[in-house]
Amino acid sequence: LILCLDATSSFVSSSYGVNPPNWNSIAGINGTLYNNPIWTGSNGGAMQFNGSNQYTNLGYYELYNNFSIAVWFKSTSQIANNTSGFIVSKDFSSGARGFGIGVSRILGFSGRIYLEVNGNPVISPTGTVIDGDNIWHFMALQVQSNVWSIYLDGNFLTSVTPTPPTPNALAPWYSPGRAYVGVFDSFIGQISDLQLYNRPISSSEIVSLYSGSKARFGL
Repeated sequence: LILCLDATSSFVSSSYGVNPPNWNSIAGINGTLYNNPIWTGSNGGAMQFNGSNQYTNLGYYELYNNFSIAVWFKSTSQIANNTSGFIVSKDFSSGARGFGIGVSRILGFSGRIYLEVNGNPVISPTGTVIDGDNIWHFMALQVQSNVWSIYLDGNFLTSVTPTPPTPNALAPWYSPGRAYVGVFDSFIGQISDLQLYNRPISSSEIVSLYSGSKARFGL
């Protein structure tokens, strides 16, 4: 575990006097909040992002294979048609493209989970529509030997083996949105807990993370 952001008051609200404020990490480097996302104390604490310019810069970890992301999020409003709304990304508008995961309303996704690698969609629409459903969800991305597997609410959703992204040290991790000039593409809603691992966590660990926290989110 190299980064663990939890939006409890002790890790967020106390640091709001800094500009830009930190989202303090339980493990690893802190995230930096930009353009004043709103902290709410509901569900033990969450950050509300407007989908237009608010985000957390998570740093420049060079992870492209054998890593995992785990995040609790709630989509509070639908993104625009023919756009995508990234929840976590490592992408940049100069040099090699990276990847991003979130929801999309392009190519028949209609608000379902969406994964993009090297600037291209790499999964087909699958699962339920969650964009704008105003329900807390737990999503995990497990990358092992270039097999990218997605889990939603503790259940396996799909996997794919794309062309691996080319490392780009200029590409920061954003949550939500992406560091691509003119195409921010952020989801609209709340993020409460975000974890980044420098290893592929197992399916049983994913189930345990979901089961251990779901009561906090009324599930």
